Amino acid sequence: MKAERQPTVFTAKMKLADVITADRRVLSVLARLGISLGFGDASVDDVCRERGLSARLLLTIINTAAPGGYRPDVTALTGPDIKRVADYLAASHRYFRQVMLAELHANIHRLLATCDERSAAVLNKFYDDYESEVNAHFDFEEEQVFPYVKKLAEGHRCDRAYDDSQFAENHDNISDALADLRNILLKYLPDTGAELLRIEVINRIFDIGEELRRHTVVENAILIPWVKRNEASK
Repeated sequence: MKAERQPTVFTAKMKLADVITADRRVLSVLARLGISLGFGDASVDDVCRERGLSARLLLTIINTAAPGGYRPDVTALTGPDIKRVADYLAASHRYFRQVMLAELHANIHRLLATCDERSAAVLNKFYDDYESEVNAHFDFEEEQVFPYVKKLAEGHRCDRAYDDSQFAENHDNISDALADLRNILLKYLPDTGAELLRIEVINRIFDIGEELRRHTVVENAILIPWVKRNEASK
């Protein structure tokens, strides 16, 4: 039996272009941290130094978000680092809302136009429920979580108005709603004569699911542990 292949752990001395070649999803991380392309054969360390970003932070996000169960050392992250994590997550929200959900919304409604009335009503409800769950979760984080995290990162002691169980509950809700929507399209929607459009929508749903997984693991493995550790030390 072949040994299971271990995921690559990216390091500061690697060329950033090689990191992207190994995992193209790193492109979205760079964009959300304000790192533009065109860095030649520079290493991760060199690119980050030139742009005033901690290489430790970039690698922590990249390695944590990649599949494979990488465990980050949150004790190595500073207050400024964790503020950048919050900014990265907020940028992810904007991408979800303005690009991924906007595209899915448009294609869902194109698909609705090909459905019978009953199927269209069911599909429309499930999509609306999903979008509502996502927006409620993002609003919760932007209005309550990220401001609190930034104050803590700046050294302020303040009470927070949320508990960690809300993260898990909200993540479960949006995952369940996305799975419901995907299953309707895969299993239950009658033939509408728009098979290629349905496949396109399903592919986008899988893409969104992967993006949400990466988003969630950064919150669960970096943000929440850092907050708990620093709250305990106050």
